Amino acid sequence: SLIHNDYKYDNVVFVDNQWTQIAAILDWEMCTLGDPMMDLGTSLGYWTTASDADFLKQGLPSPTIMPGNPKRTEIVHEYALKSGRDINNLTFYFAYGLFKIAVIAQQIYYRFKHGFTKDPRFASLNKVSALCCNTAWNAIQKDRIDELF
Repeated sequence: SLIHNDYKYDNVVFVDNQWTQIAAILDWEMCTLGDPMMDLGTSLGYWTTASDADFLKQGLPSPTIMPGNPKRTEIVHEYALKSGRDINNLTFYFAYGLFKIAVIAQQIYYRFKHGFTKDPRFASLNKVSALCCNTAWNAIQKDRIDELF
């Protein structure tokens, strides 16, 4: 399948701000052929909810914590229902997504640390990498995608 490879909330334009109706998907420079569950896993890695631990919400800030957004498990349920895909290995894909985000954050942090970019928001991305890895590890140990801390 063709996968987006950076499928997350801020790369999606919604019709009338309704999360169930997508108008456009942006930022296709990382698209490739692969397992469509990889896109789901990456999306879930970026997805924080109001019930997540505070340090997770602060480390991975996302509009997904706002009221009205579904929980990760609700997204998975809808995905399975609409796609008909097997979601039995969901924890693997969630952990994969988190490890992928950790690598991306570490690459950006490296560029910041070595003066290739000056954006001060990048100064703490090494902490985001560690947070993603710890969250992935907890997901693997508990074999679930919610209530990890």
